[in-house]
Amino acid sequence: MADTGSWAPSSTASLPALRFPPVPVPGGNPLHAPAAAATPHTSVLIQLDGLSSVDLVASFAGAGPAAPEPGELVAGMQQVLTQAYIDYDQQLPLWWLAQVLRIGDISASGSVVAYTADTDSFALRIGEVVLNHGPAGWSIPSFDSTVYSVFVGFGLGSPYAYPAFLAQASPLTTVEVGAGGYVLARPVGSSAIGKPVAASDSWTMPLGKAWLLSFNASGVGTLSTR
Repeated sequence: MADTGSWAPSSTASLPALRFPPVPVPGGNPLHAPAAAATPHTSVLIQLDGLSSVDLVASFAGAGPAAPEPGELVAGMQQVLTQAYIDYDQQLPLWWLAQVLRIGDISASGSVVAYTADTDSFALRIGEVVLNHGPAGWSIPSFDSTVYSVFVGFGLGSPYAYPAFLAQASPLTTVEVGAGGYVLARPVGSSAIGKPVAASDSWTMPLGKAWLLSFNASGVGTLSTR
């Protein structure tokens, strides 16, 4: 039987060591969440041709004018020995995610709501900070930036949403971040869940398509649709 690879998000036992920890889903305290709706189905088949194995990390790409900081984060790890199939809707569903980090704390506090479209309207409360999202993007309230750092973006997974893309937000601004696509990347050095992606190669897969990522014997990866 062909090996189908293994999908291995981090254990929640390591939460205290993470700056951007996963958030339980549906999680948070949504003041208003969009009605349930199916997102465009997205999947990827990863195949090796003459290569013994490949290690990948999963992340997500934001789209829009927002300058991402910290940007793409490691939300999962995948080792492929012959082939692996990832159904993103089932294995790594997409969530809007916001996190608030109090200066000096080990980890941020977060909240999530299901992603259905870039124009989703909802509000998330994280402690004293209430973040609103609508067709224009994230509306950031006044907050004391000497005490808190606020991040908005996307998370992947269930029953925990692992931060996959975050943009730091300033008080009294609008942050426009849309769904750019799922990302697979070949990491450089060691990788850890919740840390910025450091990769030699990466492939971005917009939502709503069946993708094929094939690696030849030299380790070169090619992304195409199936």
